[in-house]
Amino acid sequence: MSVKRLLTFSNGFYLLSAIVLLVIVSYLGYNISNSIKETDISQKIVCNLNEILVSGLQKNVSLNSILIYPQNERARKNFNQAQDNMDKAIKEALSIANESQKKELLRLQSYLKIDTKLENEMIDAASNNLGEDNISALMQEKIIAWRDAYLLLQKIINQENYIYGNEKSTMQKLIIVTVIVVVVSMMLTIIIVSIVWAILYRRIFIPLKHINSTVSTLAKGGGDLTIVLPKQSNDEFGELTD
Repeated sequence: MSVKRLLTFSNGFYLLSAIVLLVIVSYLGYNISNSIKETDISQKIVCNLNEILVSGLQKNVSLNSILIYPQNERARKNFNQAQDNMDKAIKEALSIANESQKKELLRLQSYLKIDTKLENEMIDAASNNLGEDNISALMQEKIIAWRDAYLLLQKIINQENYIYGNEKSTMQKLIIVTVIVVVVSMMLTIIIVSIVWAILYRRIFIPLKHINSTVSTLAKGGGDLTIVLPKQSNDEFGELTD
């Protein structure tokens, strides 16, 4: 192989290696970015679901206080604050959820609305002294509504935690693969560069050194033009000696 072809091959190899490495790293980086986004969404949804759960429990405590003493303004204030927190959490969860997640969250929202409606009816019944039987009947319905909402809430939390675990595992694997690809590419590049430089040293620097030595001898020979430069290769340096 001529020196020109060898240099062309080496330059082409460097360019191709850089392009391939860039494509692979970009693809892996894109997947890592998606995994980070999915884990972030799952974590935010779980945080909002936990807020809904805490708010629901706070509402139940405040509701019991209101039923015992309907004029308890502090309990009413806590009840309304918990309701606002719950509404805000479900709204934020819906804003970042995908289609499948939204379907479950909307179902949960419908359960919570039924639960809230029954709670308000119980508060009105207690405030207007409509009787224990009426409140007890509403309480039974509320218990069923809250149970359904609670079970669905736990189901969604478990699903999101499972998704988070899978995405985290995928992200870790992609990071490991990216590191391996970069390390292997660097090692291959170092090996190829070493081989190319070894060949170039033998094809360029050694012949140049030999030619320089011969020319120096020719110059010191007082113009003896009978000295012949030996042809050691068929490349450009071999043609130079002809």
